[in-house]
Amino acid sequence: MRAAAPLPALAVLALLPAACGTLPGGAKEERQAAEQAVVKIVTTRAPDVAPAPVANCVIDAATEEEVTLLAEAAERGISGAANATVTTILTRPATRDCLASNGVAGVV
Repeated sequence: MRAAAPLPALAVLALLPAACGTLPGGAKEERQAAEQAVVKIVTTRAPDVAPAPVANCVIDAATEEEVTLLAEAAERGISGAANATVTTILTRPATRDCLASNGVAGVV
């Protein structure tokens, strides 16, 4: 029995990015808009906390749908849904780990 040729495996690997869609966080512009919304929310909730590291951690842990919602909030105004979304993301282990590794406390 012959071993499978490596070319098909490489072809499958080359197609993975297309099959998976965009990376988490969406397009660069959408991510930046979402970060702006998170900065506004964090500044309101915890004015003594540096908002940029929090925004990065929140967006890194967000789903594509959450990033889209937050990006829309940056354009239309911060809504209750945007606040709730940030609260949900802040409770995720990945977000908490990211915040801890950046020395951020007192946001949740």
